[in-house]
Parts: sequence; structure tokens; C-alpha cells
Amino acid sequence: RYVQMETSEARLAEGWHTLGDLYRAQGDKDVARKAYLKCLEYPQTAFAYRSRYILALDEINNKNYEKARDILMQNLEGSSPDVDRAWQEKSLYKMAYLLMKMEDYGKAHTFLKECIGLYPENPNVLLAREQLGACYRKMAANERVKEEDLQKSLLPDLSGDRRFALEESIRQQRQARLATLTTSVTTYQKLGDEIAAIGRSRPLTVLEQTLLRRAWL
Repeated sequence: RYVQMETSEARLAEGWHTLGDLYRAQGDKDVARKAYLKCLEYPQTAFAYRSRYILALDEINNKNYEKARDILMQNLEGSSPDVDRAWQEKSLYKMAYLLMKMEDYGKAHTFLKECIGLYPENPNVLLAREQLGACYRKMAANERVKEEDLQKSLLPDLSGDRRFALEESIRQQRQARLATLTTSVTTYQKLGDEIAAIGRSRPLTVLEQTLLRRAWL
């Protein structure tokens, strides 16, 4: 009734989102989803960012990764005066996590760098830095596959010009792979050094201990 009587878009969005939270807390996910979708009818409001984020989480849980990615992207591209920066931050970190899960490392490393650069105080920033190192390592592995595919094309009967061009492509691919691998090592090393420094001033958390071990592997 409250939602039906209110006329302000911001208050309507808040009302639908609040209803969604209430139904979600009661375990009625289907009705909660409908309420969140109603909130999205007011896309320029702050509460629309929150509803989109929760809908994206549901899609991730249901393994609808592409749909979740599209929903999160709406939050990241939002530029309304009523933008909710806190939920944009959450969306950015979740997008980076999602792209890693989708093995889209080329895009994931861009979002991870944005997470670290824009929100260095986020409680998940150390995890994001570890994921960035892993992302570079995965990218290097993919570049190695490309290099090996090129090597297979280097047949004995290739003409001089074609052989030279292919060998040059292999050389460039190898350089790209080694550069990416070096970046991975540097990223891990910096992370390990920083966590080790933290450990000299206070006991490390379980997560920090885990990330330190990964950084040193």
C-alpha cells in the first residue's frame, strides 16, 4: 500500500527494494525478485543500484554468468546524479570476481586493476591483488598455447618469406608471454612483501596467511 500511494521515484524505488529485502529475508526469493525488478523501473535512483547488485548475485548463484555480467555492467556504467558509489564499488569487485570465474582473463585483469586503483581501502583489495597475479599467470598460459599453435605451423616445406613471417610471429608471441609472466611474478612479489610487512606489526588473519602462501608459491 505504501508503494502504491507514494509518487516520488526515489521513494518508490526505496519501497520496492525494501520489500524485496523483506521477502528475501523470509526466504521468498521469487516474490523478492519481482520486487527488485519493480525497483528497476526507476533506474536512475540509488536503490536501483542495490537491486541490480542483488539480482546479479542471484544470477551468479544460478550460474547464469553472462546475465549477471550484463546486470553488473549497468551498475558500473551508471552516471545518474543519484548514483550509489558504495554499490558501484561492490559491483566492480563482483565483476572482477565474475570475469575470473568465467575465465575471461583479458577483461578480468582490467577490472581488477580498477578495483585496486579506485578502491584501495576495500576490505577485499588484498584478494583482488592476488587474483590479479593469478590473472596474469593465466593470460601467460593462454599466450603459451598460442605460441605452441604457431610452432606447429612451422613446417619444413614453408617458403623463406612465410617461414620468416611465422618465426617473427612466434618471437613476438614469446615476448608477450614472458612479459605477462614477469608482470605476474612482480604482482605476487609486491603482494607478498606487503603482507609480510603487515605480519611484522600484527598477527595476520587467516585470509592474509593464505594470500601470503599463494604469493610465495
